[in-house]
Amino acid sequence: MLTHIRALEVLPQLKVYFDGLEELRKSELEWTVFHIGMFMDYFATPALKSYLKPHIAALDLENKVAAIPGDGKVPVTLIYSFDMARFVVASLDLEHWEEESRVVGDEITWNEFLVLAEEARGSKFEVHYDDIEKLKRFEITELPAQKALYNRVPKETFQWVTAIFERFTADGSSHIPKTGSLNERFPEIRTLSVKAMLNTYWKSG
Repeated sequence: MLTHIRALEVLPQLKVYFDGLEELRKSELEWTVFHIGMFMDYFATPALKSYLKPHIAALDLENKVAAIPGDGKVPVTLIYSFDMARFVVASLDLEHWEEESRVVGDEITWNEFLVLAEEARGSKFEVHYDDIEKLKRFEITELPAQKALYNRVPKETFQWVTAIFERFTADGSSHIPKTGSLNERFPEIRTLSVKAMLNTYWKSG
């Protein structure tokens, strides 16, 4: 999971965020920060209902091209935003909030995600691997579907942000431990899995 020091090393702009947390600790307010890994929505919109703006990273499911961060063997935690909202609502009834509220939708490696995507789409993908050193240089393999997003975010900015995001998935920072998570507090909340998402929204034939 991403640590304070690790985050500031990569994104110094987050200092304001962490300064805000320190101020909260000094207050008498009860508060919590939700840790989720990454949103699954980005891999199925617009078919999957979501209020998040489109973003393409690692897997271009439409064009069957993958740019896997790192070696693809590191677990990544994903969750559908609507499932996340259910945990937030359920948390309102808790008597006490911890500073960290961890939520897990599904845990999967990029290589496992790729296999499931190929099965759902019915064919092999063109596959590239972007090692961590490349990501540290803020470089990524451009995916065909990303080009349509440059009218909203300039290409250089998009690739810079995506490289940081993908680096976090490659070094384990985007993996959320399930032990002590809200999933254990609310076992009745069933979350969308990557496999179910792919078979529902991307299944060929």
